[in-house]
Amino acid sequence: MEQNQQFFPGLSIKARAKKSFLAGLNKTWNLVILIASMAIAFYAGLNYDKVSDGLNPKKDKFPQTKGRTTVSVSVNDRGELVFMDREENKITIYNDTIGMIIYDYYSLHFPKK
Repeated sequence: MEQNQQFFPGLSIKARAKKSFLAGLNKTWNLVILIASMAIAFYAGLNYDKVSDGLNPKKDKFPQTKGRTTVSVSVNDRGELVFMDREENKITIYNDTIGMIIYDYYSLHFPKK
């Protein structure tokens, strides 16, 4: 009893009990908030991949390769490599240095006549 009066001097037993209860409730409430925030963070981390896939659909790491029937390859008069995609009606032009390297590599796959 004397120990309780040291913490709350001059208060009645009812007031001291109320203050002690509210102090304990405050600590408990802080602990509940901490555990709830940790549970929410764990759940968000666990489901991050599922949620992020819906927001930003992943592209293939390796794009599909095009066959010889769908792409034409040529070198124009300036030495630039020209890819003509017949499926997408798209033309891609590379500068002369890169174009010649790719064209030389590409031409190795064709049998020589």
